[in-house]
Amino acid sequence: MSSLRAHDVSIAFGGIKALDGVGFDVMPGEVLAIIGPNGAGKTTLFNVVSGLYRPTGGHIELDGRGIEGLPPHRLAGMGLSRTFQNLQVFTEMTLIDNVLVGRHLRERHSFLGDLFRLPSVARENDTSRKRAGELIRRVGLEGRESAIAGTMPYGALRRLEIARALATEPQVLMLDEPAAGCNPFETRELAALIRSIADDGRAVVLVEHDMRLVMSISDRIVVLDRGRVIARGAPADIRSNATVVEAYLGRLGAEEAARA
Repeated sequence: MSSLRAHDVSIAFGGIKALDGVGFDVMPGEVLAIIGPNGAGKTTLFNVVSGLYRPTGGHIELDGRGIEGLPPHRLAGMGLSRTFQNLQVFTEMTLIDNVLVGRHLRERHSFLGDLFRLPSVARENDTSRKRAGELIRRVGLEGRESAIAGTMPYGALRRLEIARALATEPQVLMLDEPAAGCNPFETRELAALIRSIADDGRAVVLVEHDMRLVMSISDRIVVLDRGRVIARGAPADIRSNATVVEAYLGRLGAEEAARA
């Protein structure tokens, strides 16, 4: 069964259709990339699937359950987590405290337990802190748990966002342009991390403009243009698709994709 499935999803703003019958599915252990030119509807699709926008048509399923119209915090609790194109880290907090923010949905202590500082609360806090430390090491930031986020390089902050998203223990991880602003070395590190997350059994949905990254780690690719799907398939199929080259990749993009 697909971890996440969108069928015939549509949304309009002021009479203009931003998405028109878009569909995709992603399986556990798979990286699905969604690509297309600026204005194609990629981030709008992410916003619909992750609960920021309510679709005007279509159906979205997470692990077989309909989720369209549910708010983001409900979806996070159900196993869908995402990052954003713009950094959303707390720059004045430590790395470990940033990751701990993502753990609150998995904590079960009550108001009274917190008020009276019950032993069960202390145990759960210890468990959360241990898990946050594991995730920091998982994304390659070992030894920096106490560093202030605002002092870290940009690429490290991108990985920190992924660690925080993983703290919610998602079945599906949605990444909106995770390599934006990264240098080639940081992008290679990020690519290896994303691929390893899928190899651990999670479904990963990726929006990204860096064609080398997309072609190197994706199992399948969906191409959008003007709110519609114009192609879907394996990286080898997409890089040689004449419609995709004309609408998005162009000659230089196709050459970059071919080198991936």
